[in-house]
Amino acid sequence: MIALALLGTAPALTFFSGNDLYSQCEMETPMVCVGYILGVSDAVSDAETAGSLPRLVCVSKDSTPEQLKDIVVKYLRDNPDTRDKSAASLTVAALRHAAPCT
Repeated sequence: MIALALLGTAPALTFFSGNDLYSQCEMETPMVCVGYILGVSDAVSDAETAGSLPRLVCVSKDSTPEQLKDIVVKYLRDNPDTRDKSAASLTVAALRHAAPCT
């Protein structure tokens, strides 16, 4: 019971920061970077489809993984002061910035 009460007050755990993601994306073989971005993109898309989230990102279905990586890397490069935040939230912010839903 006490453990359940503590769960509500515990800070959110972030396992992968924007700095971590940026480092992975700058590697010669950025497979972790691309996989992470695709995972976040798929999770957001699934949540939007299920109605759990409003439509946040309107990236073309024809976008390639490399294009999504380029969008996120540009956002991280242009906003270094935010890279201490969670990589997931920064990935969504980057995609929303590049392809906002109107």
